[in-house]
Amino acid sequence: MILNREGDRLKKLTAVFMTGLSLLCFTSCDSNQQSAPPLTVSPDKDCIVKYGGEEYKCSIKYISSSVESITVKSPENISGMTFRYSDGKFTLSYGTLICKSENLLLPESSFPYKTSAVLKKLRKNKNTITFSLNENGEYTYKDEVSDFTVKADKNGVLKEIIL
Repeated sequence: MILNREGDRLKKLTAVFMTGLSLLCFTSCDSNQQSAPPLTVSPDKDCIVKYGGEEYKCSIKYISSSVESITVKSPENISGMTFRYSDGKFTLSYGTLICKSENLLLPESSFPYKTSAVLKKLRKNKNTITFSLNENGEYTYKDEVSDFTVKADKNGVLKEIIL
């Protein structure tokens, strides 16, 4: 009887070991999952920013982590307005009007500020960002902490930011 109990234990341990080994094989197959291309902006392609029930068509440029600009193309009433951050200085321009400041000119709840914050997070802090690939080959980046979604084409070029 003791041998049967030991034999049963050995069978159970073998079954548990084989189950664990098979699960390990399935999860290791996932490690070869394709990674998303680096997210970039294109001067030739506009980006849509959706925020607060509004939709803004923008040209977004960033040269480095310290130089970034957002130019609004629509809606018509603010078309041509540019928000620029460069080496700690902020510039807000509209036509021939230019306002420069060492301090942030816009409230933190404004769409340019929030858009800039999303771009910084995508460049610097990727720990909380996940991505998925849809059937059209486009990428969706999400951040559960900041609650934003970013969509990019198959080459990683920014298409849409949903705040």
